[in-house]
Amino acid sequence: MQSNFDYLKCLSQAVAVITVNGDIDYLNLKAQELFGVILNAKRLNFLELIENIKLMECKDVIKDVLMTVYHSNQKKDLILKNDNHHEFHFHFIRSEERIVVEIISQGIISKKDIFDFVVTNSPDMISFKGEDFSYQFVNDTCLQILNIKEEDIIGYTDEDLMEKGLLPPILYHQIVQGDTETLEMGEYSSIEFSSNQNYYEVLKKRLYNGIFCIARDVTNEISISQQSEIDVTTSLYNRKAMNRMLNSIPKEKKYHVVEIILDNFGELLKKYGLQYANRCLKQLGHFLKDYPDALFFHLDGIGFVGLFDKKLRDSDKVRESIVNQISNINLPPLLKIEVTMKMIDDQYNLFSICE
Repeated sequence: MQSNFDYLKCLSQAVAVITVNGDIDYLNLKAQELFGVILNAKRLNFLELIENIKLMECKDVIKDVLMTVYHSNQKKDLILKNDNHHEFHFHFIRSEERIVVEIISQGIISKKDIFDFVVTNSPDMISFKGEDFSYQFVNDTCLQILNIKEEDIIGYTDEDLMEKGLLPPILYHQIVQGDTETLEMGEYSSIEFSSNQNYYEVLKKRLYNGIFCIARDVTNEISISQQSEIDVTTSLYNRKAMNRMLNSIPKEKKYHVVEIILDNFGELLKKYGLQYANRCLKQLGHFLKDYPDALFFHLDGIGFVGLFDKKLRDSDKVRESIVNQISNINLPPLLKIEVTMKMIDDQYNLFSICE
């Protein structure tokens, strides 16, 4: 009997072919997915199967409709809602000695649909590598950006891909560095530059002894930020903003500034790498952003400058307070920080430090 209804197999709506007593002769693929069953030699009953979509309380209602449709040979429509407020539209029609039931679910999304929407079809690059660092999953965006076929990446490591010429060396080294930190720290986040000239915000997390990764294209955000007056790394105002601010201050105004000079930041960068060095800048930036009575700027290659809106009564005390608070930040001993307090007047021009 089942083969007579194979034409229903791939319909987009769930369809069941049943007897007047509810015995199921056929379920198409969508119906099997909806009810979570596979039609086999075991006889299934529609009036029992509705429990899988939490409509068991409507069993008598459906039973009465089956009897009416069978004996009157008329179509019947029925709308039912379960305890989870999911609505189902049933369309019953007699076909010879059987009743064909079309079920349209409103508000139900299968796990596969959710996975496809969130992961498979995500505009972000999403991947998972197993314990041996071989790729177990990559989504469609990953494949498109890497210009690679699924069969050429699943089961292979990044080293395999580089040796086959499918992964640029610069990207390979960034991936390895991120994976290493993920295994050591449990997670990793950074902005990475890809061979396609785009910037990606890369987030990695250790998962089931493997590595789960999401890479989001932030090229436009980086570009906008670079054109703006906000420093990307520290979220403080940058050199451009500081020049504008200084130009707006009357020349006769006297005020204090604090300079936080990172004497050997280059050594730190060379020894520990860009990600670690940027993390130190972020820690300092987080502290300075909330510092009262001063507006701080990050100057690349120099350090930080804070402008106080007035002359300080006790500048040495303020300087000492800043030094003490910085010493409480978890920064590497290698990083040497010099804090000086100066008053801007005719004898000292802050523009010199911005050049």
